[in-house]
Amino acid sequence: MVGHSLGGVVVSASGALFPCGAIMNIDQPLRLSTFKEGLSQLEPLLKGGPQSFATAISLLFESMMGALPANEVDRVTELRRATQNVVLGIWGTVFESSAEELDAQVDALVAGITVPYFSLHGVDPGAEYTSWLHNAVPSATVEVWDNLGHYPHLVDPGTFLRLVNDLSTNK
Repeated sequence: MVGHSLGGVVVSASGALFPCGAIMNIDQPLRLSTFKEGLSQLEPLLKGGPQSFATAISLLFESMMGALPANEVDRVTELRRATQNVVLGIWGTVFESSAEELDAQVDALVAGITVPYFSLHGVDPGAEYTSWLHNAVPSATVEVWDNLGHYPHLVDPGTFLRLVNDLSTNK
């Protein structure tokens, strides 16, 4: 299973609960307490009026583009549909839970991952995260394509597809 961003959390949860051959999580660190910390700065804007929400989403996504070529930035921007009630619904647990509660939920979930787990990041999540993930998911491999941003798979699709192929054939 392959998932990007929130999809990385989804495939991680699915792979922990249901049989699968391998999991690839693209640019979604699972330490949701760290995500909460970063997101808390935008929370008032996200929960504000329509213009405030649009500004927050634009700031968030513009900061993630990294090394994407201009045509890919345009394509990703065109495809993005951020609806306030959906975004707030998805991130509601992050806003409403304490950092400790989020970490406990993630720890319990990832304990069920027993298949090969590949974590690809376009921004270095740091040595502490990598160490935590290796301890939490012994089958984890972490690879960083530093400074590529939130979409490393779109910056270098050929290498990404080779990784997916390798993961699917070398389970």
